[in-house]
Amino acid sequence: MQTMLQTYRDSEKIDRMNILGEPMKILVIDDSGFSRMQMKNILKQVTPDAQILEADGAQKAIEIYDQEIPELVLTDLVMPEIKGDAVVRHVRSQSSDTFVAVVSANVQDRVQDEMKDLGANYFLEKPIKLEKVQALLEVYRQTTST
Repeated sequence: MQTMLQTYRDSEKIDRMNILGEPMKILVIDDSGFSRMQMKNILKQVTPDAQILEADGAQKAIEIYDQEIPELVLTDLVMPEIKGDAVVRHVRSQSSDTFVAVVSANVQDRVQDEMKDLGANYFLEKPIKLEKVQALLEVYRQTTST
C-alpha cells in the first residue's frame, strides 16, 4: 500500500529548480520554533532539494527575502511586533512573481480575503499537516508553470 507521500512523489513533481537551475528557495516565517521545525520537516519530505530559509519574525524575514529572493514564502500571520501582513506587503512591493502563502489558525473569511487583497496567493490553515502542504505545493506548481 502506497503512502500519500509516495503517491505524491510518483505524480507530477514540484519543479525543484528555479529558472537559473539552482535549488528552489523557500522562506518559512513563524515566531514559533516548533511551527518552523514542523513546516521545515514536511517541506524536506516533499521538496528535498529545496533550500529552506527561516525567520522567527517579520523584520528578519524581510531582510532574508531581500537578500535571497525566494520563490516561495510561507508566513505566519500573528507574530509579535510586526505581523505577517507586513511580509506580504513587502514581498508584493518587490515582486509579483514570488508565491506567498499565509499560514494561520485564524481562518475567518474576512482574514483570508484581507490577505488575498494584499497579494497572498494561498492561505494554509494550522495545524500544519503533510496533506495541506502538498495541496499548497500543487497550487504553487500550477501557478508557476503557467
